[in-house]
Amino acid sequence: MYASASRLRFFYTWYCRMSNIEVDPRWHVGKEIPLAMITALILQTFGVIWWAATLSTKVDNLKDQIVQMSANQITGVEARGLASANATANLEQNRRIADLETRVREIEGIRK
Repeated sequence: MYASASRLRFFYTWYCRMSNIEVDPRWHVGKEIPLAMITALILQTFGVIWWAATLSTKVDNLKDQIVQMSANQITGVEARGLASANATANLEQNRRIADLETRVREIEGIRK
């Protein structure tokens, strides 16, 4: 069973009174905590904040790329419309080529 913070504080102050230890209510860093440990924790905290900021920037960039790609993507209906327009243009060009080939043959027949 876990004790709450207020219970721990109560037992700590009770123990200090019973042991004739003076309790300082202010927060302080004891000599048992090395300065290197505090520095490492501060550096790790700044590192995590920096990592999260760059991650957020990368996610925003990827969102923008996805929006741009989906805006440029051709749907199936549009693709079928383009294909039918291209097919119609190809048929027209093929008809014109056949007509020109026929005229060239006629001109060659006249020259002979």
